[in-house]
Amino acid sequence: MDLHGAILFSLRKKKLTLFGYWNGYKMDEETPYFQVKKIGNLFTGDLNYDIIFGCDTYNYRIIALRGKLGFKIINTENRLIAEVKQKQSSSAVKFGDDVLSLVVEPHVDHSLVMALVTVYGLIRHML
Repeated sequence: MDLHGAILFSLRKKKLTLFGYWNGYKMDEETPYFQVKKIGNLFTGDLNYDIIFGCDTYNYRIIALRGKLGFKIINTENRLIAEVKQKQSSSAVKFGDDVLSLVVEPHVDHSLVMALVTVYGLIRHML
């Protein structure tokens, strides 16, 4: 939602494949704006996800940080787009597992990043 309460994205889970995937729709559109699919090897425990915008090549990738609650969103050039990590106080005291900090690079659509953070939370059952 934006500041005025208007819905910006709707999210729908699709279970047609083994792992399923998530589609993100902009309001009043019938075709998905983005799609989040799991990639990597199930047996090695890789927790990476591709984000696809309208074609079959990924535009962004969600990379889980092993052993941590956070994750990174990078683009095809491996540049950091956004990073989510567990929040710490100025005296290095960690808050609870549900308190996270989000850093978004300039000139990146914040509403899209929040939609991706929400999808990741739903995938990992953290929301």
